[in-house]
Amino acid sequence: MLAVPGPVERETARGCHDLIRRGAALCEDAGDVIAAIDVAGAPPSRVPRHGVLRASTPRRRTSARAATRAIPGLEATPEARVLAALGPEPATVDALARAAGLALPETLAALTTLEWAGAAAARPGQRWSVP
Repeated sequence: MLAVPGPVERETARGCHDLIRRGAALCEDAGDVIAAIDVAGAPPSRVPRHGVLRASTPRRRTSARAATRAIPGLEATPEARVLAALGPEPATVDALARAAGLALPETLAALTTLEWAGAAAARPGQRWSVP
């Protein structure tokens, strides 16, 4: 399980901080999500939805694009394609769908999964970026 920390003074960040305190891996960027999937040793569709993923080796820092190429089969998933299309500048769902070569429903589903994993952030104006 990954958790994205928030400001310590915010009530809404308590749940994430509690997860980290109880052993969830810290998630700061998309590379952390890819590393967690790699650590699990399973394709993304088989990564457990519950439980704690702990790295057995030190965490590697890598870009989302490089990470999706490094794990065989991952580049073919909708989540990986959308993750590779995300950048620091907020983009519309339409633009992300075009860049990922996906239909809008697939793109929205992938964005939701990535948001839950802490790898994508919804921005004002119905736009998305990396957190």
